[in-house]
Amino acid sequence: MQTTINDAFFAAWNADSESAFGSIVALNQACTVEIAAFLKTVFIEVLIAPDFSEAALKELSSKKNIRILKLPIKYSSSTLYKSVSGGLLVQTPDNSIVTEKELTCVTYIKPSQTDIQTCLFAWNVVKHIKSNAIVIADNQTTLGIGPGQVSRVKAVKIALARAEGKLTGAALASDAFFPFRDNIDLLANTGITTLIQPGGSVNDNEVIAACNEAKIAMLFTGIRCFKH
Repeated sequence: MQTTINDAFFAAWNADSESAFGSIVALNQACTVEIAAFLKTVFIEVLIAPDFSEAALKELSSKKNIRILKLPIKYSSSTLYKSVSGGLLVQTPDNSIVTEKELTCVTYIKPSQTDIQTCLFAWNVVKHIKSNAIVIADNQTTLGIGPGQVSRVKAVKIALARAEGKLTGAALASDAFFPFRDNIDLLANTGITTLIQPGGSVNDNEVIAACNEAKIAMLFTGIRCFKH
């Protein structure tokens, strides 16, 4: 688990440094001189943090074409609005919190405590990804994301490709249930040890059997987090 803002930032950056090119970086704690010194060497558009140390601002002052915003951290459950053809979609954000006590292990293979914590981390990420969404994670770090696909199989394939070479011991989260075992068959022999998903498919037994065959533990949350 990342215990400092430096640890969290560098774990997040290294999770997918390619996609971080030209990005917006947001921190939920004050920007440190270590983070500032690193960001001075790469291309980002905007840096947002609740505060900046004097040393951090000094580092960033020599970087051209960067926008630095100091914003307080405010968490809100305000209503979300999205325009649709001929109308407006009004929805509340997904503020649900899944903890270990809500999880049900449905396979003969049981996850370790580390696996459970990795699954919970992946679940907290996947609910913010546009559906169909798949997230692969390990060591409290996102390794691969399969976002916004019309096929869950395709989302799995994209996440696997992004996390290639880093799958041993990893966990995979799916924002909605696996409708068929074909998703699980893709994961067999990849090194992924644990899955977390809502459950609730008419084919749950088929999917559970596939996980047992592949020696992959699977946890059900009982909560779906489809994001559109």
